[in-house]
Amino acid sequence: SSGTYSAGSVRSKAGELAGLGSDPHVLKTRGPSDFESLFEFLGKSGAEPLGLVDVLRRGGTAQWLRLGLWLGLAGLAKYTAFTLAATVLLALLLAHRGRDLRGPGPWLAALLAAALLAPVFLWNAAHEWISFRYQLGHGTHGSSWDPRDFLASRAGELLAYGPALVAGGLLAGWRALRHERRDPGARLCLLLSLPVLALFWWAAGRERALPHWTQLGWLGLSVLAARW
Repeated sequence: SSGTYSAGSVRSKAGELAGLGSDPHVLKTRGPSDFESLFEFLGKSGAEPLGLVDVLRRGGTAQWLRLGLWLGLAGLAKYTAFTLAATVLLALLLAHRGRDLRGPGPWLAALLAAALLAPVFLWNAAHEWISFRYQLGHGTHGSSWDPRDFLASRAGELLAYGPALVAGGLLAGWRALRHERRDPGARLCLLLSLPVLALFWWAAGRERALPHWTQLGWLGLSVLAARW
């Protein structure tokens, strides 16, 4: 629910992920620029997204099961976590690791995530899929795409996250998209951010979106902004 989030908590978490937080045990007080590569930063800090860095580095069954665990828990926390499935798949394909899909690891991870999410599906099946129908309709009620709703939603993000994160994140993301797509760390941040931003920016033209819906996207861009 929207009550779970606040502008302050979002900015605080974004700061921690970008290496700007005050807890030395989270990121060892270092930001992305203090590491040899952004990929190293993601792997050695609390910013590592769901263990995906470990999967891309090692690709063993244990790493896949850990990823499946976090994906399942993320799905229990928020339905929008389904965009992380796109992040994982695109990360594998763009890293030329599609062959990993022929091994048992990804499928065991998918089974573990599905087992964790089973209570959600079972409850919905017994209640006419009420929460799924609500979420699918929520944010897409408009019959046509209205740029005024889109701009109003972006203004809400600007107020919630602050101009530094929004402007810095967009500029750093655009720079990474144009010039650093081959860098594994920059690519992973983009893959973490772009699916959820694309989804809700499209939906925002049909009905005004709440700022916390795109939180995951801004967390990913905050790492690029801090390094930039």
